[in-house]
Amino acid sequence: MARPQISRRKTCEPNMVENPTSMQQILRQMQAYTANINGSNAYLCQKKLLLESLFVTEGLPTVWFSFSAADNHWPDLHKALGTPELYTEGMNEVEKARLRRKQARKHPHLVDAFFQKRISTMLETFFGVSCFEAKYWWVRYELQKLGVYYAHG
Repeated sequence: MARPQISRRKTCEPNMVENPTSMQQILRQMQAYTANINGSNAYLCQKKLLLESLFVTEGLPTVWFSFSAADNHWPDLHKALGTPELYTEGMNEVEKARLRRKQARKHPHLVDAFFQKRISTMLETFFGVSCFEAKYWWVRYELQKLGVYYAHG
């Protein structure tokens, strides 16, 4: 049985498919452009190369860490978000938890800034001049499923 033929419309210049050099050139230009877009494969590849060159010049890291945001369990965050009713006697724990989740979803930009500030403060405290005095540190922030922030370094 013969396979059905799929009609292929040319969506690019007529000579592009036949000329692989031209296609390679376009792909290189696209990759150079997407390297400026946070989170793209080209961007992450560029950052990986930067990190590897840091390892070569400064040496391998001796500490690795991973933190997740416990945004529903930070009293300082919820005070900053303006939810004073969490600290009154009239609400049970289920209602308080519901309100904390609602406020975190309502203000994700503030939760993000709070988490980044906590991580930078921790790094400056433990790896700064007053404690372990690290040569360098590197942190990657990511947002995973259900809107939970993570930091790896």
